[in-house]
Amino acid sequence: MVVALMALPAIAVGAPPAADLQEPTFRATRGVFVPGGARAGDADATAVELNPAQLGFLSGGAAALVGNLWRADAAMPGRGGALFLAAPLWGAGGLGLGLQGIGARTGGLTTHGKFQLAYDVGGRRFSVGATWGHLFGAGVGGTDTLDLGASWRPFSRAALAFVAEDVTRPRLPDATVALSRRWVGELVLRPAATDRLELAVAATHVGGDAWSRLGYRFRLAARVASAWRLFGDFDLSPGASGGSDWRGTAGVAMDFDHATLMLAGRRTFMGNGDAPDRWGASAVWHTRTERSANPIAVSSVVRVVIDDKLDSEREFLRLALRLQGLAADRTVAAVLLRIESLDLGVGRVEELRDLIAAIRAKGKPTIAYLTQATTRQLYLASACDRIVIHPAGEVTFSGLSRAVTFYKGAMDRLGVSVELVRIAEYKGAMEPYVMTGQSEPVRQNRDALLDDVYVRMMNEIASGRTAALSDARAGVPAARRVAAGPQPPIALDPARLQQLLAIGSFTPAQAYAAGLLDAIADDVQIEELLRHWLGRSSIAIREPDTAAVRPARWVRPRVAVLFVDGNITDGASRRLPFDLGGVVGSDSLVDALDEIRRDSAVRAVVVRVNSSGGSAFASDVIARAVARVRAAGKPVVASMGDVAASGGYYIAAPADVIFAHPSTTTGSIGIFGFKLDVSRLLAALSLNVEVTKRGPHADAQSAYRPWTPEERANAERKIRHLYGLFIATVVEGRKTRGLSTPERVDAVGRGAVWTGAQARGHGLVDELGGLTAAIDRAAALGGVPRLTGEPVDLLLLPRPTTSLLGTLSGISGAQDQDTAKLAPPLRDTLKFAAPYIYGPGEGIEARLPYELELR
Repeated sequence: MVVALMALPAIAVGAPPAADLQEPTFRATRGVFVPGGARAGDADATAVELNPAQLGFLSGGAAALVGNLWRADAAMPGRGGALFLAAPLWGAGGLGLGLQGIGARTGGLTTHGKFQLAYDVGGRRFSVGATWGHLFGAGVGGTDTLDLGASWRPFSRAALAFVAEDVTRPRLPDATVALSRRWVGELVLRPAATDRLELAVAATHVGGDAWSRLGYRFRLAARVASAWRLFGDFDLSPGASGGSDWRGTAGVAMDFDHATLMLAGRRTFMGNGDAPDRWGASAVWHTRTERSANPIAVSSVVRVVIDDKLDSEREFLRLALRLQGLAADRTVAAVLLRIESLDLGVGRVEELRDLIAAIRAKGKPTIAYLTQATTRQLYLASACDRIVIHPAGEVTFSGLSRAVTFYKGAMDRLGVSVELVRIAEYKGAMEPYVMTGQSEPVRQNRDALLDDVYVRMMNEIASGRTAALSDARAGVPAARRVAAGPQPPIALDPARLQQLLAIGSFTPAQAYAAGLLDAIADDVQIEELLRHWLGRSSIAIREPDTAAVRPARWVRPRVAVLFVDGNITDGASRRLPFDLGGVVGSDSLVDALDEIRRDSAVRAVVVRVNSSGGSAFASDVIARAVARVRAAGKPVVASMGDVAASGGYYIAAPADVIFAHPSTTTGSIGIFGFKLDVSRLLAALSLNVEVTKRGPHADAQSAYRPWTPEERANAERKIRHLYGLFIATVVEGRKTRGLSTPERVDAVGRGAVWTGAQARGHGLVDELGGLTAAIDRAAALGGVPRLTGEPVDLLLLPRPTTSLLGTLSGISGAQDQDTAKLAPPLRDTLKFAAPYIYGPGEGIEARLPYELELR
C-alpha cells in the first residue's frame, strides 16, 4: 500500500483513447477501488472518494488507508493506494482530504496522483457534499474535477445516495474530448435494521451513453460473529469494445477497538475475451475515534478515578454510563475503582453501588483503592470485591451527621427579622431565621430521615464487608498482609460496626485488623495484588475508553435527558460565582421541554432532578411543560438524585414513572413565603426612610416595615392557592398510585421530608434505581429498539452555556480552594440567598433546607 501511494510520478505511455474517456469504469479522474465501499449508509473516510455527502454522518474523526495490488494488464480499475482523512465540523457537516496514487492500465492511462478536498453539510438523516479533485502526474497534470453527492438515511432499514461525478466535465491535457458526467445511485437495505445483514445495489450511467449501457454493482455484507464480518460485491459494466465485464470481490473484516481491517480478493471475468481474466488483492485499514461495539477482545484491567470533578449531573451521567459500559465490554477483565474524593450525596453513592454490582454480576472483579477513607467512601467501596488503602492513608469511620445553624439570635441583635408564612408544620426551611431551635415536628421528621439512611448504610456496609471477608484470607498474599496485630474477622455485622463507630478513626493497619479493608498497598504494590487476585502472571491496567460506541443502526430514536440541577428560579438558568453551583431557570427548562416535544427523533424523556426546589411559580411552570410533553405522547420518566424535594418533587410529579435512590431526600410537599423587615436596624442606625405610595399595600414587600395583619392574610391566601396547585399536580400525576385525592396527598405532604425508600411506600416514588435505570425504562416505554449492551442515543438538555461571570469566577483553581474554606453556615446562607439576587422571585418558595442534603 505504501509503495503504491508513493509511486505517484510515472512515465506516460501515450494519450488516453476516447474509449477510456467515456467508459463507466476506466477514467483518469476516478480513484482507487475501495473493497466493501459504500456510497450510502455507513460513513467512513473513504466518503471523500465515494460520496462526499457521507461525511455529514460522521460522529468523529476517521482515516482510511487503501491498497490494491493486481497486474497492470488486468481489466480492473482502481489499482494503487490512497490515504483518506475526515472529521465532522462544528455544527453540522464534515471535512475530508484524500491523497491517491493510481496505477496504470496497459495501453491507456498513465500512473498519476490525485489530491482531494471534500466538504459536506447535513444532519442526522440527510446530507449533501462536494469533492474537488486535482490530478497530477504525466498525462493528466493540472486537471481539476468536481463531484457532488447527496445521501439520505430515512430510517435504519434503508439508505439512498446519488453521486454526480466529473460535474465540470474536465478535459485531460492531451485529450480531444471532454469527459462526460457520470451518474451513480445506490440503494442499501438492512432487513434487520442493523449491520447484521446489508444488501446494496448501485447503477452507473455515463452522460451521452445509451441507457442500455448501464453499469451495476451488487454488494452484500453480513456479521458472522461479534467482531467478524464477511463482505462481497459483484460489478457488471459495459466493455470498451462491446459485451459486458464482470468483476467480483470477496473478503473479511475484523473489528478492533478503534479500527477495522478489511482483506479481500478480487477477480475479473471478461465477457468478450479481449483481455485475460486476472486476480487481485485489496486491503483497507479504517481508524476512527468511535469504538467498535464488539471488538476482538484484548482483556485488561480498567482504572476508573472518582474525584472532585463530578461537579454537575452531566459529569455524573458520564461516569454512570462509563461504568455501565464496562459491564458490557468484553475486553474488560476487572475494574479498579480509585476513589480519591467523593463530593456526592448518599443517593448518588447508592447509584454507583448499583453500577458496581452490575459489573460484578458479569463476573468481573471490582477493587476499590482508597487514599483517605470517610464513611461515605467506605459505603461506596464496600460494594466492591476488595478494598485496598494506601499505606499513608487514614480511615475515618464515624457515621452520619447533620447540623442546622440558627440565625435568629444574631438577626435580633442586628434588628433584622423575617416575616414567615408556611404550609405546613414540617416545612422547616425558614425556621433558622425565625426560631432559635427546631420545632418538634421538624426535628422528628429529620431524625426519622437520618435514621432511615443510617440503618441502610450500616446494613449495606456490613453485608458487603462480610461477603469480602469470607474469602479475603485466601485472596490476600502474605507479602501484603499486616504482620502486627490480629487478623481481620470473618464477618462484620451492624452490631460490630456500632463498636467501630465508637472508635471513629483508624490507621490502615487498624482498619485492616477491624475488617474494614482487605489489603494495604501503594500504587506499585496494587498491581501485585491484582495479579494475585486475578490469577495472572501479568496484567495491563488502562484508563477507560470514553469514546462513543459506533452504532449498529444508521438512524436511532433518541431519549432526551433534561437536567434540573440546582435551585429553581424564574427566568434563565445560570451558573453562580465562587463555586456556589447554579440556578435552574424556568425559561431555559421550558424551552428545552418544548424542543423535546417537537423533536420527532425523541421518543421519551428522562427528567433528572437534583434540586431542593426554589420558586413555587417557576416550579409550577416547569411542571406544566413536563405534562405537555407527556400529553404529546412521549413517556416521561423522572430520576431523582441526592435530593429532589419540594419544588424538585413538584417538577417530577407529572412523570409516568418516578425513580429514586433509597436514600434520596424527597417529598417536602409544602410552600412558604417570607420577607425581610429591617426597620429596627434602620432605627438603631438613626436612618429614616420615607415611602411615597399610592395604595395601602403598594410597599407590602418592602423591607422597611413589617406586614400588616391584612397583608399577612393576603400572603397566607397566596401560599394556600399555590399549595393547592402543588397538591393538584401531585394528584394528577400520582392518582393511579394511591394518591387520588387532595386529602391523601396532604397527608404525606405538609412539608414532610422522606427518603426514596420511605416515599415509595407512600406512593410518591415508583421504583428504586438510578439515572441509568431511568434511561433504560424511558427507552423501553418509548419503544426505542436496542441490541444487547447497545447504549441509548441521548440528547442532553439544556445545552451548556458559559457566561462571562462564570468564566471570570472560575479563572483559577486557587479561587475554588478559597471558596471551599467557607464555613458551612456562610456557604448555605449564600446559596440560599443567591436565587433572590439572580432571579425575580417574590419570596414564595417550595424549597428544602440545604442541611438536609445528607453527606
